[in-house]
Amino acid sequence: MAIATDERPMYMKQDPNGAKPTFLGRRWRRIMPLVFVTYSLAYLDRANYGFGAAAGMADTLHITGSRSSLLGALFFLGYFVFQIPGAAYAHRRSASRLVFVALLLWGSMASLTGIIHSFWALAGIRFLLGAAESLIIPAMLVLLTKWFTRSERSRANTILILGNPVTVLWMSTLTGYLIQGCRPWCGHSSGSG
Repeated sequence: MAIATDERPMYMKQDPNGAKPTFLGRRWRRIMPLVFVTYSLAYLDRANYGFGAAAGMADTLHITGSRSSLLGALFFLGYFVFQIPGAAYAHRRSASRLVFVALLLWGSMASLTGIIHSFWALAGIRFLLGAAESLIIPAMLVLLTKWFTRSERSRANTILILGNPVTVLWMSTLTGYLIQGCRPWCGHSSGSG
């Protein structure tokens, strides 16, 4: 006796009573917040150095304007070099594994940014941060194509991309408070400047 199976993707399966599947709502409530937070966290490192420099990191590491430009260029060089191979890997192999590895690399490099004492170590970290961030967006887009229908993807992609401006809003506010709170520990006066 053959067992009939429904080969449609999970998001397209219908309830036997004709009701809309509850899985549709769960995707938006469970997956999209994770996607939003993941991309928001990955976006943090773009502005990470700028806030650190404002807090005194540039003075501590003797970073001139040209070296600061080099740090920005190295970040985007890493981004440029690894984005297309990352997209190919996410498409052919495993997008979720790529996100996992990229977030581990990102977290490690972002943590190291706060404890380094050398410009060249910071330069290497910025390159690797760019590489890690470049893997997130293509992997997330591949995951969204697997979890959402064609008609839902534009809304899902919009929520993903909204991670950028929302992150800049809360991060700049939080970082300002952190810099002011940590200035006495770093040997700076608690006033501005």
